[in-house]
Amino acid sequence: MKLLGIDGGGTKVQGAEIDISDLSNINIANPVIERLYSSHTKFNNNFIPAKLEDQINNKPLSVSERNQEKIILEIIADLIHSLSKNEKIKIAIAMPGIKTPDKRGIQVMINGPRMPKFCQNLEKIIPSLLTPITKIEDDSKMCGLGEEFHPNGKFKNIKNGYYLGGGTGSAECLKLNGEIITFDESKEWIGKAWELRFKNGQTLESTSCMSGINKLLYEGKEREIEEGVTSLIMERITTVFNGWEDQFIINRKINKQHSYQKTILERIIIGQKLAEFFNSQNGKNIFYSIIKNIEKKIMHSKNDIKDRLIVNNTLNSDLIVLSNLRTSPIIGLGSTL
Repeated sequence: MKLLGIDGGGTKVQGAEIDISDLSNINIANPVIERLYSSHTKFNNNFIPAKLEDQINNKPLSVSERNQEKIILEIIADLIHSLSKNEKIKIAIAMPGIKTPDKRGIQVMINGPRMPKFCQNLEKIIPSLLTPITKIEDDSKMCGLGEEFHPNGKFKNIKNGYYLGGGTGSAECLKLNGEIITFDESKEWIGKAWELRFKNGQTLESTSCMSGINKLLYEGKEREIEEGVTSLIMERITTVFNGWEDQFIINRKINKQHSYQKTILERIIIGQKLAEFFNSQNGKNIFYSIIKNIEKKIMHSKNDIKDRLIVNNTLNSDLIVLSNLRTSPIIGLGSTL
């Protein structure tokens, strides 16, 4: 039997066989392969997701959504067949979006079609599946678990941190008191990047995920990228330590107190395509500016935060790190098998 990790995103799916012989150091058994959804001849490049309000209110799926789901499922199944090579398999799968109550479907999808019977429909076209898919894992949490369980993971040996990655949208999770926590699990006291808005209506996600960053780069708005990523990271540091302080607009109630208050985030991990960009020629200067901006803000923050994160009048060099672990979500999926 092969163990497969399948990581679905907004535009593509990637997967690999996983080696979990050492549960404290999970790794990829064979090279990762990927498929673009747009490689399907019937993929709708002009697909427009249903309005968020309609999705939240469970408005019936449109024909367009059903057609796009079928194409995505076929691409995922094709990738799984390539990995399984006709052997029996067990898979763990992650997808973006808000899941259905049974965690086997996608109820709300910002960048694609809703797929409320995702697992059921996928299982029908994977004959080599040994056992049913238990649930759709949270793609953001899998990134965090990957950083926890990979031999070179950046979450190792720390108790408290924040992960920011992703491409089409932001992938975020927290590590608090040694446990990887999703933003769904902590939604009572902290908002997701796509929920938080500046006064001009712009979301923090639009300035901190690669699809939004590419748009800003095209428009020559590098300063907005610097300000957006700085604002998001500072909000995470201060909300974990102080509680929510109404720094941004959000269309729901956020509790101002939570059980993790007075916790200092020891590490901010930037991963996936976002880390690749900040390591690139075009992104290095922007990343440097973000570091300096955060340093200035922390210098003027509460003493407890400043005392822990500023060393010799300089930001702790281990606070914000770029991870090159592109397989983090697949590694994370291995920890669930």
